[in-house]
Amino acid sequence: MSFLKVLVTAIAISLFAEPLAAQCIEFNTAPQQGGFVWGTVAPGSEVRLDDHVLDVLSDGTTFVGFGRDAGGSAELSVRGPGGESNCSEALHIAPREYRIQ
Repeated sequence: MSFLKVLVTAIAISLFAEPLAAQCIEFNTAPQQGGFVWGTVAPGSEVRLDDHVLDVLSDGTTFVGFGRDAGGSAELSVRGPGGESNCSEALHIAPREYRIQ
């Protein structure tokens, strides 16, 4: 196979291949104890964090806050408008050091 054919094949694969580990939502920052994050989904989606349904604004913005004693992980799931585009992932909630006086 010529170099040109290999190059064209590699470019085509990279353009049309789906990502291996896509995130359900790309948040503005990493989840952390005592933190607040937001991200965007398709308007009309349903977003759940463990057993809690999160608010989704008309533009698709969703947000969540984590308590200072939040556990180390939570299950995030997104169901797109009409029930399509289901996605779920385990979120890692980073611990935070607090200065206790």
